[in-house]
Amino acid sequence: MSIIQFIRLIQKNIWILLGVPIFLAILVWYFTRNEEKTYVSSTVVYTGIASGMNIESQEPRNVDFFGVKIIFDNFINIVESRETKEETGIELFAQNLMLTKANREFVAPHHYNELQRITPQEIKDLINPNNLEATKEAMLEYMRTDDTNFLYRLLNLDHPHYSVKAISKVKVTRINNSDLLKIEYSNNDPGITKQTLVILTRVFIKKYKALQRGQSSDVVKYFMEQVALATERLKDAEDRLLEFNQSNNIINYYEQSKYIAAQKEELGVKIQNIRMDLVAAEAAVQELESKLNKKELIKLNSQNIVKYRNELSELSAEETLLSTTNKNGANDEKLAALNKRKADLKKKLELEIQNLSLMSASKEGLPIQKILSSWLSNVVKLEETKSQLSILNERKMEFEETYQKFAPLGATMKRIEREIDVAERAYLELLHSLTLAKLKQQNIELSSSVEIVDEPYFPITAQASKRKVLIIAAGLIGGLFTLALIVILEYFDSTIRTPERAMRFTGFPIAGVFPRLNGIPKKANSEYLRNRMLELIARSIRHGLVEERKPQIISFVSNQQIEGKTMMTKELATHFTNHNRRVLVVSQPTDFPNSDYSFDLVYFNSNKPISINETVEESLSDSRNIQDYDYIFLDIPSLIFFESPDHLIQKSDLLLFILRSNRNWTKADENSLNFLKTIHPDRNYVILNGIDIDTLGEVLGEIPKQRSRVRRILKKIITLNYRTRSGF
Repeated sequence: MSIIQFIRLIQKNIWILLGVPIFLAILVWYFTRNEEKTYVSSTVVYTGIASGMNIESQEPRNVDFFGVKIIFDNFINIVESRETKEETGIELFAQNLMLTKANREFVAPHHYNELQRITPQEIKDLINPNNLEATKEAMLEYMRTDDTNFLYRLLNLDHPHYSVKAISKVKVTRINNSDLLKIEYSNNDPGITKQTLVILTRVFIKKYKALQRGQSSDVVKYFMEQVALATERLKDAEDRLLEFNQSNNIINYYEQSKYIAAQKEELGVKIQNIRMDLVAAEAAVQELESKLNKKELIKLNSQNIVKYRNELSELSAEETLLSTTNKNGANDEKLAALNKRKADLKKKLELEIQNLSLMSASKEGLPIQKILSSWLSNVVKLEETKSQLSILNERKMEFEETYQKFAPLGATMKRIEREIDVAERAYLELLHSLTLAKLKQQNIELSSSVEIVDEPYFPITAQASKRKVLIIAAGLIGGLFTLALIVILEYFDSTIRTPERAMRFTGFPIAGVFPRLNGIPKKANSEYLRNRMLELIARSIRHGLVEERKPQIISFVSNQQIEGKTMMTKELATHFTNHNRRVLVVSQPTDFPNSDYSFDLVYFNSNKPISINETVEESLSDSRNIQDYDYIFLDIPSLIFFESPDHLIQKSDLLLFILRSNRNWTKADENSLNFLKTIHPDRNYVILNGIDIDTLGEVLGEIPKQRSRVRRILKKIITLNYRTRSGF
């Protein structure tokens, strides 16, 4: 489509292009005439997500872009969550309902009166006059009972103040890359606008802190439970060790076992030394006794000496026993007494020996006094070593029993101590984790301390109305949409419209076109255009009639009833008549109801059936000499809807197929035309009737009409034709 065609299309549909936008603008104006005012308020909240202090490191937090983005998304999602909006709506409703009278800081008077009117008494009975929180909780509980009660419908339908849909107008945005969130809300009541933000901010901060504390509290609770369990396990292991030590008389197993081993070794050495002393003493006694005669030996085994020896052995054994069990000097007095008694026994033995020393010499001739003194000392040593050895052997047996008892206790104690060590390390690790969790909890407590930087303000002035913008937008959109629709319809228009399309559909050459007379603008010379088109068609007719004879029979045919066939017949007949040609028009009575024409008119004879051998004269309703006429115009009835005189069409010298430009070409047209071609295959032309003035310009060229100077200049600019003097 060229620019000229586009402009002509706009000219042709100018009233539609103007009417639709104006109509839409009027509609928007009408429906927005009672538009309510809108008030906007906002608040700014500090989150401390990125720049807040970290108690764990005593430094500002490391900024993690994705981590910070997630936390901010959590903030925004909490604000925009349905539960937050429901709680905000209920609290706002409860707060306004609890007012004893309208207060513009909370709600406008007409909105307050409307609220009191629509609220049922059972909802008003839930009010606790002195406790907003209790009233809110009661209303929330009532709302959750079912989905048909007043409060549930209030929140979930379209109430302009308390519904979730109304509160969803809240906009939450992060201010640049800071820790600040801006929360903005608009409504038709300034008090409700401010209070909605106040309540919403309070509700979402409470929910965020509860969520943060809930997460850290769960971790702390878990570690506290685990620490308690670890403490119980450690205490149980320590109690078993204590019970084990008590039942086995263990103070320090490792020191005791070391001491027992050392004592056992020391005792073994001591026993070995005493045994050596015992053997030496026995040998010495035997040696000395061998130097005495039999009589002297009998005296040495006297009752008193044996008695003293036995007593000395017993005292030595008792002394050894007391010495081995003497701890911290507990047996010192008893040992002193025993030593005194031993000294007395030794004196008594010495006296007895002195009584035996009256003899002068032994059987070897040695002095008897010296032998007996040596024998006495060796006997005393012998008795002491015997008793010591006996006691030490008993002590050795006791050590053996103790050693056998202590040996398996070590493995058991090691296992218990290992259990205590594992339990203690687990306890310490869990205690460390608990400390970290509590530190993290405290850090979260500090980091979740959301603060309001800018409190919500009471909006005094309403927002500028968008009514004018909407009206202008409706007009512009309506105009653009209408223009687009017209262009699309023009592009996809499947009507015949142009001579080229008529030739393509019919296969006939164009005899001419004829304009739609009521579509010619007043500025154009319609009479000139009409006559010029008739002249062109007449020229085509004369060119198509190759034979020079009288009369020339021309058939005017069409497929449909309203194609302009009769009109073209009249116009051409009048045109030829005005040019001194005699024309006879043969038609149906219904097409030419009167005979007031410049040409001669006769009707087809409808009183007899059509015959294929019938001549033109025989088909007329009256007798005429057709030889007197230059042209016979046969106005043939519609080929599709009526029976046609095929024999007359066959005898026609020329066939003019009349086709209306503003209709579609159908399969019925094609079938009818194919049949027509079999009847009259040659000298067939098509006349395109009812074309618009623009298409006529494509056929005729420049359409003569009056144009302003501005319009002529514009046309030259658009067509890039600066030399022509003709206007547009």
